[in-house]
Amino acid sequence: ILEDDDKHTSLVRFVSDLIELDQLFKQHYGIIASPFKLPILPNLSDSHIATRSLHRFLSKFKNNNNNKKKKSNGEKVETYLRMCAGHPLLGTSSLLRDFLSPQQEEEEEKEKEKEKENTKVTPLVCTKSSPLANYKQNQRTPTRMTLEDLQFLKVLGKGCMGKVILVRQQSSARLYALKAISKEWVIAQREVEHAVMERNILSKVSKAHHPFLIKLHHSFQNANQLFLVMDYHVGSDLATQLQLNYHFDDYRCRFYVAEILLGLQELHRLGILYRDLKPENILLAADGHIVLTDFGFSRLFDEQSNDDKKNTMPYHTHTFCGTPEYMAPEVFLSEEYTFAVDYWSLGIVMYEMLLGYTPFSHDNDAELYRRVLEDPLDIPEDMPMATADLILGLLEREPEERLGCGHMFDNQLGFEDIRQHPYFSSLDWNDIYHKRMPAPFIPHLKSETDVSHFDPDFVKLSPRLSTQHHD
Repeated sequence: ILEDDDKHTSLVRFVSDLIELDQLFKQHYGIIASPFKLPILPNLSDSHIATRSLHRFLSKFKNNNNNKKKKSNGEKVETYLRMCAGHPLLGTSSLLRDFLSPQQEEEEEKEKEKEKENTKVTPLVCTKSSPLANYKQNQRTPTRMTLEDLQFLKVLGKGCMGKVILVRQQSSARLYALKAISKEWVIAQREVEHAVMERNILSKVSKAHHPFLIKLHHSFQNANQLFLVMDYHVGSDLATQLQLNYHFDDYRCRFYVAEILLGLQELHRLGILYRDLKPENILLAADGHIVLTDFGFSRLFDEQSNDDKKNTMPYHTHTFCGTPEYMAPEVFLSEEYTFAVDYWSLGIVMYEMLLGYTPFSHDNDAELYRRVLEDPLDIPEDMPMATADLILGLLEREPEERLGCGHMFDNQLGFEDIRQHPYFSSLDWNDIYHKRMPAPFIPHLKSETDVSHFDPDFVKLSPRLSTQHHD
């Protein structure tokens, strides 16, 4: 039983599960964590074997002052897991997070019934009725967080809305990625709805505990900015890796595409349209597996809003948004679209990972739009047939004909259509989900706060917060 102020979680784990976790730690972090001592898994006894002998059973009751009381398995496991949770690398790893999350039907996580304290919200410069006035801390988090709790270390990324900064929580010494969003920019660009929706999507995604989706830990605000506190992933993103390697080999591409696909399909299952799948939003964790992040352009559909629309496209919208190189034709045409646009983006990302460039790229936006709508797709002659067929299927201009999308227009998501494609014939999807496939690249770290995998142009920036866009 794992318990904190907000919830308690009931898990079933066996000695073999702990041994497997310990082996995974050593496999993925043995070299990386060399400066930090890895926790040692204690010897765990099998209770059935230990009590099989009558002599051994009775010996427990002997009054021998020289025999010290031995620790139970439970005490040993608790000590080991506490050491893992407090470790600078293991404590933030997806391996430990997955191990401590419900995975079977008999396991559960329940919210505690308790009186909710009112969260103090700093008033906005606009009106009290603004949706941002409700932009406050995620209620699932056990303690409140403020800027005073955080030590600012390095800038990891920067955009028009603000910065992403590596921070350390003072009390736990745990590292997080802090996304700071300028309220001035949000209001000026009329992005209030998107800012609030991003927080709501992150909250919903975090409850799903999916291995390939980012997790939100806290959200709060001050007079000038909105803050999202998320998992920190040490390997930067696939865009940075593509800059270093130009393109990926077949194994590495298939590995990433499979994990991206499972992340996308979980978003769709939750009623979330991603709309901004691109290498910059695909992070690499310390274990070499991917994590999808940045839901600033995403749309969370109201499940009840489509109940009476059985004869129309499910979960549809027509907003023009995204990154042009990865946007589907129906978005450019201002047509109603659905989850099919995410599979088009997946096809573009897959093409870029294999060849080092996107298929319709151009410096002029108008020419880019024309290429997306009209130009034939250039497939190299030496590309394997199954690989080419998957790319062609994902980059089908008609959304109804796009691979994995036909069922969407019958109010079904059709998850299996893409998974059963010959390109993935060598994969076991359970192995993919549980991260049993060897990662093709594992970030090497010299220290806990090594940010050498991130763009140096961002890292050299001052990690302070400011309302000025040029900082």
